[in-house]
Amino acid sequence: MSDVILIIGPPGAGKGTAAKRFTDKGYMVLNRDAIGGATSGKLLEVLEDAYTDGQRTFVLDNTYGTVKSRAPLLALCQRLRLPAHCLVMTTLIEEAQFNAARRQIQRYGKLLTGPEAKATKDPNMFPPVAQYKYFKTYEPPTLDEGFVQVTDELYIRSLGPEYV
Repeated sequence: MSDVILIIGPPGAGKGTAAKRFTDKGYMVLNRDAIGGATSGKLLEVLEDAYTDGQRTFVLDNTYGTVKSRAPLLALCQRLRLPAHCLVMTTLIEEAQFNAARRQIQRYGKLLTGPEAKATKDPNMFPPVAQYKYFKTYEPPTLDEGFVQVTDELYIRSLGPEYV
């Protein structure tokens, strides 16, 4: 089997959690936050190198909110003859905001101001404007872009056993 699963959604949507389901099946996770660089740069180089080395299943959990941002990945998938599936996180902005705030509190013990979030250099810490921008510019993915399948993923919050 060879394929690419592209998980898209706003910052704080639960993309990383969704990606874990695929890593358990042997998929290689490619995430800009972990690898560095732009989604159309180093990330695609790593995918192509891993493909050349024999890896055939990949999961990418980045925002990819526009047709333009997805185009380089889909072009590479076509060139490598890798079917590209898109999993769209249906997370509402309020849920994404809750997740982002919870993540900040868990890591830093408080909600960060915009300047504090930027100063951390942590790609998972972002000001609320990043989420608003995503929803304002979001373009739903379509099969016409080159996906073989586009599926909505219902967002279900899981706070863990420590919450009652």
